[in-house]
Amino acid sequence: MTYTNVHEFTGRVSNSPETKYFSSSKVVTKFSVAVKRPYASEEPIYHTCEAWGKLAETVANFLEIGKVITVQGEMKVESWTDKNTGEMRSKAVFIVSKLDMLTGAKKISELAAV
Repeated sequence: MTYTNVHEFTGRVSNSPETKYFSSSKVVTKFSVAVKRPYASEEPIYHTCEAWGKLAETVANFLEIGKVITVQGEMKVESWTDKNTGEMRSKAVFIVSKLDMLTGAKKISELAAV
């Protein structure tokens, strides 16, 4: 049986990547990607993304707002209780396994392997 929780999309980086280092020597970089919808009048879809480990450090060094990238990764759903309203909230987060910069000279996944 093939594992099917793999998603791929192309869009523009819509915020500056934020990197966090943990005492366990793990590292995560979070960023958002705006994906254009088929009709110009519609707002883009914003995807929250997380890169971990060596890829996270590479993403932090090379990603900039406005760069066109292709992301491949696994989707997870984060849930929490809103502190103000007490309502349950949730959002999809993509755990990045591969990232290609389409507006740069090299693919980020190639840089992370170095």
